[in-house]
Amino acid sequence: MLGLLIYDKEGYNRNLWFVNHLIELGEAKGVELKLVLDKEVDAVLKECSPSFIWVRTINPDLSKRLEDQGYRVINNATTSLICNDKYLTYLFFEKSGLNCLESSLLDRTPFYFPVVIKARAGHGGSEVYLCNNLDEYRYYFNNIYKYIHQPLCDEPGIDMRLYMIGNECVAAMKRTNPNDFRSNFSLGGKAEQVTPPLDVVNQAKQITALLKSDFIGIDFIRHQGEWILNELEDSAGSRMLYGNTDIDIVKLLIDYLKDKEEKYEHS
Repeated sequence: MLGLLIYDKEGYNRNLWFVNHLIELGEAKGVELKLVLDKEVDAVLKECSPSFIWVRTINPDLSKRLEDQGYRVINNATTSLICNDKYLTYLFFEKSGLNCLESSLLDRTPFYFPVVIKARAGHGGSEVYLCNNLDEYRYYFNNIYKYIHQPLCDEPGIDMRLYMIGNECVAAMKRTNPNDFRSNFSLGGKAEQVTPPLDVVNQAKQITALLKSDFIGIDFIRHQGEWILNELEDSAGSRMLYGNTDIDIVKLLIDYLKDKEEKYEHS
């Protein structure tokens, strides 16, 4: 079984251990994963016919193009598009009847402060800002469709990520940062494994069932005494898991991919 593992150059250099671990465990289980940089995909596809293509770079257009060519893409193009645009994520939550903070494009001045400004395509807590008044808010108005705004939750600096493989929650990590309203692990947040409430797991399963996703992170924040949805992560990172748990997410992913491909071949 051959699968292409797609990274951009920067992402590959940043995740070298993870990539090598994927390839090594895949080989041990009869799954050949061939590393391909995103700019080389077309040339490689002229020379091989993979069972699946796993896009581990943030590129919804590439996922859509490969899917249109008939390849099985992980995650699928719809998942990639929604997860990598925070406004589309909000619209997806709202349409699905899921509980989340209301989000708006910056074409409408908020009636409340503070507000959180987020770049629609931001990741890892980058391009997320706290605005306490209208003057600070107006600074971002030069590019109104790049950002969204939403209210600041009433328990900032706390969130919980559920790691979802298919429709199963394989781990949940609570992140806290007493020094920043952002709890991201990459920004100094502390992480610990937790058991998520059943209602949170059920919401996560509803999302993965709707998206038909393979591997995503689903982030919840604390507001008014409960966990509510915040963001989705397409190319979910796993440093929190390897740094704080005994879970080998790569092993679980390889087992999932192999099992899914075998079912696909016999369907």
